Amino acid sequence: MADLAQLCIDITERYSLIVASNRGPVEYRSADDDKLVPRHTSGGVVTALGALPEETDFTWISSALGEADRRATSPDGSPKIPHPEAKFSGSIRFVKPSRRVYHKFYNIICNPLLWFLHHYMWNTPYSPNVDSTVYDAWVSGYRQVNQSFVTEILEEIDSSSKPTLVMLHDYHLYLCAGLLREARPDVLIQHYIHVPWPESRYWYLLPVTIVREICYSLCKADIVGFQTMADSRNFLSTISLLDLDADIDWDNQIVVMDGHKCTIKVYPMGINPDEVVKISESRRVREHQRALIDSATDISVVRIDRAEPSKNIVRSLKAFEILLKDRKDLQEHVTFWAFIVPSRSHIRQYQRYLEEIRQEINRINTAYRTDIWTPVVAFIENNYLKAVAAMTFYDVLLVNTISEGTNLIAQEGPLVNAKNGAMVLSNTSGVYPHLKDGVIGISAADLQGTADAMGKAIELPSEDRRLKQRVLREAIGRISLANWLSKQFDDLLKV
Repeated sequence: MADLAQLCIDITERYSLIVASNRGPVEYRSADDDKLVPRHTSGGVVTALGALPEETDFTWISSALGEADRRATSPDGSPKIPHPEAKFSGSIRFVKPSRRVYHKFYNIICNPLLWFLHHYMWNTPYSPNVDSTVYDAWVSGYRQVNQSFVTEILEEIDSSSKPTLVMLHDYHLYLCAGLLREARPDVLIQHYIHVPWPESRYWYLLPVTIVREICYSLCKADIVGFQTMADSRNFLSTISLLDLDADIDWDNQIVVMDGHKCTIKVYPMGINPDEVVKISESRRVREHQRALIDSATDISVVRIDRAEPSKNIVRSLKAFEILLKDRKDLQEHVTFWAFIVPSRSHIRQYQRYLEEIRQEINRINTAYRTDIWTPVVAFIENNYLKAVAAMTFYDVLLVNTISEGTNLIAQEGPLVNAKNGAMVLSNTSGVYPHLKDGVIGISAADLQGTADAMGKAIELPSEDRRLKQRVLREAIGRISLANWLSKQFDDLLKV
């Protein structure tokens, strides 16, 4: 397989490349003089596609997330804005549905419904409750925004003389491939799904008409990509339960429907190792590192994540308390460093979960704190550099997520850690299949098992730690973002 730079050249020489996602690489804000100022954004898709070489020529279509985005145009007034920001070399276009339509799309369907579905987050005796509001939001929100994306994509296709490759991303745009295929049968379409694909029968909590519409559309792509083999198997199983008149080749992971072949692929998404190491060596990270180490105890257990129920933070704290009860010799010698980033604070369940995290931290500290020791030290803020600083000196990195597509912390930590720290990783993490040989595995709901695993990690002989860290670094290199993109482009060039 050629390297990423050559593959990008091959792709863009053959195709006009379009990327589409809900959140794009650039957003605008209004300055005091009402001038629009662009800034580079962050997020999973943006970070992932940051591995593209700077000179790659492509157009990124995304939702306008604020009023300034809605006002943004190119200098000549066209909707396509070339090179809007120094860190982004491509062009952008914004999809601009009304605020009411976008609210239905994002706040009724994407987050409370699809996100919770993909991460097994429903309390099924009580939720979801699919009523007329959800049906209306599906038709006049989700379906309408997907149609708006397709309209922008078609305008971009019509402006190019070359064949087009459209790369769709994640659960926000499930209906785009079907709509595009109907309008342009010759377009090459890939849809990459960053989140886990749940077991087929879990989908049946949704109306079958919605599930069928989603799966029918996805099967109109040429390639559908997932994080893990389990996700691809679950997807094919979901197709098999629907009345879609589809032929499934389980061995080769192919679905044929209406004469169209859709190939299912697994592309585990990693990180940019060189960039992470460079950040860990920066002056600001070193300053944070010195401040944290000055107040550290003998042993540091580090937990870094967003305050989301699927991240399982409350259970990690309960497991740490069990460790303190079982291993009284560790009291006053071990600190649980919790770096918690507030997330989706407009959603009630997330607000409640963050409050539960705060309560658990306060409860443990009240029960075990001494004059010289606070067992849990929490930073509830969005400070990535401080979190990276903690990664450099952990003895144990705890990642006990319930369900997720991938996990960046589980990949960043072993790269920058200078102590050959051990990692405790849940077997439901999307990255577990790729890192399992270098970690101590746990079940996400097993509090006693998690406590025991932390104790085992603390006692792990230095040579075992060194070997595990080497295994992890090699595995992380194999699934780097550059390799993630290279495998996709290599497959697309073969279609």
